[in-house]
Amino acid sequence: MKTLFNISRIAALSLLMFGCTSTKTFVDNLSGDKPDYSQLYLRGSFTWWEADEAYRVTEVQEHVYRVIVDLVADGQPYDFKFADKNWTSGLSCGYKNKNSDENLKVNLTVSANCDTPVDNFVFTPEESGKYIFQIDFNSWLDPKVTVLKL
Repeated sequence: MKTLFNISRIAALSLLMFGCTSTKTFVDNLSGDKPDYSQLYLRGSFTWWEADEAYRVTEVQEHVYRVIVDLVADGQPYDFKFADKNWTSGLSCGYKNKNSDENLKVNLTVSANCDTPVDNFVFTPEESGKYIFQIDFNSWLDPKVTVLKL
């Protein structure tokens, strides 16, 4: 009986420690060790998915980060996400819900999941020009992404 109890404890501890990265992020946030969002880049088809310094976010308000991008409206969608140089869990932000958050329109705010190695946002500009890509971490449990036209 004691062996069965120990196996159950080991299994529970393993699940707690290694079960999912979102648990780690949740625990980190509870302990005050929030990720350094200033290390994020807008990465996507227009940057060849590289962490290009020209696409590094800047903090414009507390917990709100953005980057300005010049896009061509040729009818083709731009896939993108916010991520650091290493695609670190907690710093790799794609859409939260495929049906409601994947496709962005100008001035539409959607939810992000920052623990995803996939799940890219999609934006198809209606006109060529400069666009602001913004991510708002005021609610770290539900970051918000918006694309604005300059």
